[in-house]
Amino acid sequence: MSNLASSEYIGSIASNSLSEADNETCTSESSNPVYYVINLPFGKSGLFCICVYAIYHSVYALNKGYIPVMDLRHNCNQYFRDGRVYKDNVWEYFFEQPCGVSLDCLEQTSNILVSDDKLTFSENLFNALKDIKKYRVLYKRYLDIIKLNKRTQKFVDDNYKNLVGDESEVLGIICRGSDYVKLKLYGHNIQPDPKDVLKKAKELKNKYNYKKIWLATEDANIYKMFKDEFGDVLIDNNQFMFGDTGDKVIADIEVNRPNHRYRLGMEYLSSIYIISKCKYIIGGTVTAMLGAWILSNGFEKQKYVYIWDLGCYRIRKREKCKNIFQKFLSVKDEVYEDTKYKVLIILGKYLRSPFRTKVKNFNKVPYIAEEE
Repeated sequence: MSNLASSEYIGSIASNSLSEADNETCTSESSNPVYYVINLPFGKSGLFCICVYAIYHSVYALNKGYIPVMDLRHNCNQYFRDGRVYKDNVWEYFFEQPCGVSLDCLEQTSNILVSDDKLTFSENLFNALKDIKKYRVLYKRYLDIIKLNKRTQKFVDDNYKNLVGDESEVLGIICRGSDYVKLKLYGHNIQPDPKDVLKKAKELKNKYNYKKIWLATEDANIYKMFKDEFGDVLIDNNQFMFGDTGDKVIADIEVNRPNHRYRLGMEYLSSIYIISKCKYIIGGTVTAMLGAWILSNGFEKQKYVYIWDLGCYRIRKREKCKNIFQKFLSVKDEVYEDTKYKVLIILGKYLRSPFRTKVKNFNKVPYIAEEE
C-alpha cells in the first residue's frame, strides 16, 4: 500500500522546476485531488521496461481515483542528460504525463501518495504479445497511458520520414543481443537465435515481397550479419550500437559522446517507433516488442506479426505432484529454459535423468490481419 509522502520528499518536488514537459497542465477537476507519484528505483532498466511499470501504476492510480504523476527525477535511472542527475524529470524528456499533470505542479500542500515498489498486479502486459487481437481490445485503456511529448513526436516523425519515407512495404525486426543474451539475466525472456530471425526474414521476403527492412538492434554484430545478407534492402540504422559488452550491462558502459545516455534513449525510442509503423513485424518476446505494441495502438495496422516465445532464462518449470503417492515415487517432466528433462521423484527428492529433448515453444501460428 502506498504511504503519504514525507515533507522532505514533497519539499524536494516543490523546490525543483527544471522540467521538460510540454505545456503540462496543473489543473484538476477535483477540488482536493490525490496525486499518486510513481517513483521507483528503475536503475538500469530500459525505457520500455519503465513504460510497462508506468502503465501498471497509472491504471492502479486511476482505479483508485488518484492522478498518476511520473517521477524520474528523485530516483536512479540511466537516462539523465550530462550534469542533470536528480535535477530533471527524465520521464518528461520523452513522454507526456499520464494525466497531463507535471511533477512541478505539486506543492507542499498537495495530497501526495508515493508508489510502492512491492505493489503487485494481476495483469501481465506480455499477454498482449500472445493474443494480439484479443488484448488490443482488453488492454485498450493501457494503450492510452503512454503518449510521446511534442518534442519527441517531432523527432521520431522527422526521423521516420528521412529514413523510411513513403515506403509502405517494410519488414520490422527486433533482434536483441549484446548484454541481454550474453548475461542471460534471471527471469528475462529468452531471445531467438539471430540466424533463426534472419531465416524467417528470408522466408517472408518470398511470401510478401516486402521492399525494405528496418532492424532494431543494439548489437553491432547482429546488424552486420543482416547487412551482409540483405545489403541495400536493409535501411541504414545509425543508432549507437555495441560490440562485445563483456560481463557488463549496457547501462554500465561509458561512451564518450555528449548526453550519451539521453541520446541512447531517444535513438532507441525512435527505432522502436519505426518498428511500430512497419507492415510486417518479427522478433522475440521483449519489452521493445511491447513498446512497438504500445506505439502502434496494439498492432492495429500491421498485416503480419510473428513473435518468438521461448520461455525465460534460468526459470525452472516442474510438473506438480497431484497426490502424496506421486511424491513417494513417480516420473515427471521438468523444463529448464529450452530443454525438457525426465525427473524421477523418490521420497520427495527430484533426480534429473540424462534423457532430455529441446523444446521449441515459439508461437507457430503468427498474427495475420484479416484481408480487406
